Amino acid sequence: LFIVLLLATVGYLFSTVANILASPFNGLLAEKVEELLTGKEVKGRETIALALLSFPRSIFREIQKLSYYLLRLILVLILGFIIAPAAPFLSLAGLFWRVSPVPGVLDSGPGLLNA
Repeated sequence: LFIVLLLATVGYLFSTVANILASPFNGLLAEKVEELLTGKEVKGRETIALALLSFPRSIFREIQKLSYYLLRLILVLILGFIIAPAAPFLSLAGLFWRVSPVPGVLDSGPGLLNA
């Protein structure tokens, strides 16, 4: 049981750190995918230099999203201990809460989905 818990924790932390480090380059990847899907060049193309310059802002946004998630996770855990019969329903509500977009944090610029 300890090994399974340890592996789950390491996997979760690895994916979190990898997402934080890769966040500045998600825009580049999205632009390339949009170009491949539409066959048209994307206006306002981002470069690697611009991605590196936006690194601190991207890291801050990812930490902001992580803190949003952790605050709600702690709230659901505390309520689950207080109201034990409702714990499965609280966990499900927490799942839906995590999937919903974070207001003001997620940036969506013009692109394939917004056209």
